[in-house]
Amino acid sequence: AFYFLNISNSQLLEVITQGKKELETIFENAYDANFFVDEWDFTIKSVNEQARTLFQLDDETLENKNIHEVLGINFLQLSISTNQGEDRWSVEVSLDLPRKGKVWTNIAFSRITVSRRPFLLIRISDISDRKEAEGQLIKAKERAEEAALLKSQFLSTMSHELRTPMNAVIGMTSLMLDTELNNEQ
Repeated sequence: AFYFLNISNSQLLEVITQGKKELETIFENAYDANFFVDEWDFTIKSVNEQARTLFQLDDETLENKNIHEVLGINFLQLSISTNQGEDRWSVEVSLDLPRKGKVWTNIAFSRITVSRRPFLLIRISDISDRKEAEGQLIKAKERAEEAALLKSQFLSTMSHELRTPMNAVIGMTSLMLDTELNNEQ
């Protein structure tokens, strides 16, 4: 069954405009740095405030510029080397950011088709805290393994050190119990 809606062009335009504003608000206020990039030539079409702040970019720097030039990252190579033929994928890399220096990031790619043209939504998240916690966990694990090895070695040594004199005491006791003592003994 077909349903016909009686919507005027102005009402339709208002709904579309409202939807566009909502999407722009979501994109602009996202916590992570977001780049909307043409996948054919990797030109930047849009960035959010977090991206401008994190990478110290201004609108003049961004206007139809190639994302490789602007960020100094070869996204094409990164994209090809990490994508397994999927529409969404991510990779963890260390970046040298203007405001923070060297930081660990998770770069997530989402392929989006608009009017039969491929675009990438690239989200860059700072994961330095997580990487630092992972490093601390690895060090703690290594220290625990070393402590377990030292404990094992200590117990082995102590066991040997206790067994050797005990054998002599037990042997002498056995001799004393099993034989008659003479005046010289």
